[in-house]
Amino acid sequence: MHVLQTLDTPEGTPIYKVHYQGWKKRYDEWVDVCRVLKSGPVTEEIRQRINATTLKRVARFKEQQRDKEPVKKRRSTGGRTSKRAKVQQPDSAIACSSEQEAPPANLDTNEGLDEVQVQVALPDDLKQKLVDDYDLIAAAKLHALPASPTVTEVLADFMSTIKTSSPQHPIAQQVTVGLKEYFRQALPNILLYAAERSQFDGIIANNADVDLCDHYGGVHLLRLFVKLPVLLAHTDMNYDSMQLALQTLKSLMRHLKRNTTRLVPILSQQQQQEHDA
Repeated sequence: MHVLQTLDTPEGTPIYKVHYQGWKKRYDEWVDVCRVLKSGPVTEEIRQRINATTLKRVARFKEQQRDKEPVKKRRSTGGRTSKRAKVQQPDSAIACSSEQEAPPANLDTNEGLDEVQVQVALPDDLKQKLVDDYDLIAAAKLHALPASPTVTEVLADFMSTIKTSSPQHPIAQQVTVGLKEYFRQALPNILLYAAERSQFDGIIANNADVDLCDHYGGVHLLRLFVKLPVLLAHTDMNYDSMQLALQTLKSLMRHLKRNTTRLVPILSQQQQQEHDA
């Protein structure tokens, strides 16, 4: 991805016009700071993993297409092979991923998984929460921790809306367990702003075994959703399993949208202290 242009919005937050390498110019788009990873060792490792995973999936996709491609039988015409009976080469019907005109993964599409990309849609109301989140950090403030509700409580609230007798319940349960594990691993690496690092270090120093899902809250979970296309690209889930997981994620985000004020509050340490005083 190349950043072509940077502008400051009236709110003071930057937006970037980006071009995706290997894609046509018509897929250039403006994205906010939540869609851009700061260059560094962690993001470089993520980029390399994505490239390696993409190449493997493209190769697997091409192999699957070869297996599905029908081969026409030769027709004998006096010892000669008829032009009509010419065997079709397996590669002739295969479109290499780099030549397809599918748009790059972004937050503004609600399509599911294709053979190379994972796409996750974040409603505008939740995107606004991420903007508010950025504004709070930009104002040299920190979120009040432990959060209320925590990531664990947010996901439990979502699970409470699904009947245990529903066939969706075990799927949603697996997805929420997976999200918590992703959150624990991703938070210290790619979900924190630099200004939040000392706060995180203080939490770990006091209790190295703390469950981060019981300390951080809904807005930090939203940050994870932004990174999910990158993280899910590394999984070995098959197509059907990924589709079920993405449907559950969509249901979860609809639940968060309906209950944004309650489940994704933006509360600074200063506001919490004033409230407790």
